[in-house]
Amino acid sequence: MPAETCGAGTAVPSDMLKKILWAVVILIVGAAAIAYFDRDFRNQVLEMTGQLPTSTKVYKWQDNKGIWHVSNTPPRDKPYKEQEYLHNTNVIPSLPAREAE
Repeated sequence: MPAETCGAGTAVPSDMLKKILWAVVILIVGAAAIAYFDRDFRNQVLEMTGQLPTSTKVYKWQDNKGIWHVSNTPPRDKPYKEQEYLHNTNVIPSLPAREAE
């Protein structure tokens, strides 16, 4: 059985190195899969590293039929209001109550 030398000059069997290498590869692939498919985990990591925005600007407007719309782009031909959507609260402020006519 061939042996490789480790950092301290200790002989390590090549079969053992292959097993260790496969274990490291499996751990890396598993961690990458979790980070890719688990949105909450990925967002937590991105937020901790400062790469995830903490808020988004949204635009609110009312169409000709009186229906309210919210979008990430403002309408071209309608007056609109800008609102800040905070990612850590997951709530957009509600519309003010209408007064009785």
